[in-house]
Amino acid sequence: MLKNTKHVKKLQKDLNFKFPEEWWFLLAEELGKIFGDDTLDFKISDSGILSKIGHKAPFKAWAITIGNSVYITKAFAWENDLKVNWRLRFKDDFANLAIILSVLAHEIYHVKDQKRVGFWKWMLKYIIQRPFYTAKTHPMEKPAYEFAKHMKQICLDDLRSSEIVKRHEV
Repeated sequence: MLKNTKHVKKLQKDLNFKFPEEWWFLLAEELGKIFGDDTLDFKISDSGILSKIGHKAPFKAWAITIGNSVYITKAFAWENDLKVNWRLRFKDDFANLAIILSVLAHEIYHVKDQKRVGFWKWMLKYIIQRPFYTAKTHPMEKPAYEFAKHMKQICLDDLRSSEIVKRHEV
C-alpha cells in the first residue's frame, strides 16, 4: 500500500501530469525491494541554483538530486514554466509518461541511495569519482540508470496489458 498518497497527488499537481496510479505503487514496490523503504518521500523543484545551472557543464543533467530534493533543469525542457515546457516536450500519453516516470525513478533511486549510504559520504564519494567518469558510466549512476530502465519497462509492460489504458480512457 502506498504510504504517502497525499505527497504523490502534490507531485502530480506540481508536474502537471496524471500518472496511472498503479505506476506509483509499482515504483514504491520496486524501491522497497532494493532499499527496504517504499515511501516516495522526495520533492520536485524547478527553482533554485541547481535548476538554473544543472544543464551546463560539469553537470549537463536533466535533473540533480540533493538529499530528498530533485531539481529539474533546463535540459529537461524547463525554461520559465516547468509545467508548460514539459507539456511541449512530452505529450500526455502513456508512453511519454513512462519516460517521465523513468527519469523520476532514476532520481528517486539517488534519494534512497543517499539516505542508505549517508548524504555527506555519498556526495564525497560521488564528487571524488566524477572526474574519471561520464554521467552514465559513473559507478553511482549506473544502478540508477538500470533502475530507471527497469521501471520504464515495467510501466510499458503494464501498458501492453491494456488494463491501464482501458481504465484511463475518457
